[in-house]
Amino acid sequence: YMSHAQKQRLEAANEAMFDAAPPRFMAGMEEQEPDVEALQKVAKDFSSMPTAQQVALLAADALYSKGDFAGALKAFQQITKDYPTGLDSFTAEYGAASSQDALGETESAIQSYQRIVDTYKNDRRVHLARLSLGRLLEDAGRSTDALAAYDAIVDSDLLNGWKTEASLRREALIKAHPELEPEVAVEETAADSEGEASVETATETTAGSDQ
Repeated sequence: YMSHAQKQRLEAANEAMFDAAPPRFMAGMEEQEPDVEALQKVAKDFSSMPTAQQVALLAADALYSKGDFAGALKAFQQITKDYPTGLDSFTAEYGAASSQDALGETESAIQSYQRIVDTYKNDRRVHLARLSLGRLLEDAGRSTDALAAYDAIVDSDLLNGWKTEASLRREALIKAHPELEPEVAVEETAADSEGEASVETATETTAGSDQ
């Protein structure tokens, strides 16, 4: 149940958010970029409202979309501090990692993506972080770790483009580094060869006995 005062405050928050970032599907309205400063002010002024985190995320995302990756990183990191147990803390952390990635802060991005993988194991979106992690690990020359990241996605029950991309990246990685081919496959191939050799030997022995 919401009191009259709470309803009024929620309406005020929604109106302020609308003014800062009007929906682009509204008929008769020209396309308008979100007002980052206005959104950040809304998030601050209505920090106790359930939608505050979403508004802050809209502002951070707008910065990222504009190519202001340093500003986006700062905004996403602030969100993780302000809403450590927020409903969408995954998005804030992934946004920060993506910003580090875009800034070329490879090692920091790897650590951030890895933290997301370790923290959000039950969130299906974690595979998106794994995919980014694998790519950066490849670039850093850590092929074995990259393969492990791709394998985790390929072995999952996902049925989307992330799994397809992980599979393609995995194949390309093994093609470039044959030594990464799973040992089980190598052992099976060797066992098959030994089996064929045994059959040939037995056949030759039988043929010799018949003569």
